[in-house]
Amino acid sequence: LAHYEKTGETNFKLYEYSRNEDAPSGKAIDLSQSKLLFVTSSGAYLKASQTAFDAANPLGDYSVRLIPQSSRLDDLAFAHEHYDHQYVDQDPQSLVPLRILESLQADGVIGELAENIVSFHGYTPNVSIILDELIPQIIGLAKDQQVDAALLVPAWPLCTQAVSLLNRAFEIEGIPSVMTTWRDGIARIAKAPRASFTKLPRGASVGAPHDSAQQRRVLEATFE
Repeated sequence: LAHYEKTGETNFKLYEYSRNEDAPSGKAIDLSQSKLLFVTSSGAYLKASQTAFDAANPLGDYSVRLIPQSSRLDDLAFAHEHYDHQYVDQDPQSLVPLRILESLQADGVIGELAENIVSFHGYTPNVSIILDELIPQIIGLAKDQQVDAALLVPAWPLCTQAVSLLNRAFEIEGIPSVMTTWRDGIARIAKAPRASFTKLPRGASVGAPHDSAQQRRVLEATFE
């Protein structure tokens, strides 16, 4: 950010990702008896009724959107310029697995799903704003819905930093949370408390487009 302030240019080779020494450890829960909140950093929003995130802002957009869990997949759009949209354009469930989560609830893996998911724009380079503004917003929305747990899915490297810090904050607040990401290095140095790591491509954190079996396996493995 100092380089941007001096030159007006972004250079993530100079960016220093957040580092923590310890990971806060919270309680275990029985997910089959719990209410789960889904949080995505994909920049998802409802194209007919919500304003798109300010994806072109070099300093980031730290606002959030509430999206009904029951939303149709084709009602979603994605405002985020830092991951390849080829996967979500084919199948939004590659990042926002609404129907997969519902199938896990129907099968008793998840007790209940929160009425609304939380979406934010993961290009959030200012850690101070993440900690002071973004995370408190999301924690507040989780408490408003009286959730017992949270599933967090980032889309690209800087998303993984924000989601790792959110993962920590949920645990500190007594709400168990888990993330799944292909970018394990950033999650490890941020000391994300609970995470699963995959070899999936950037922009398809939950699985390949229209491969519902793989998407379900990724979520089931993350919940273990």
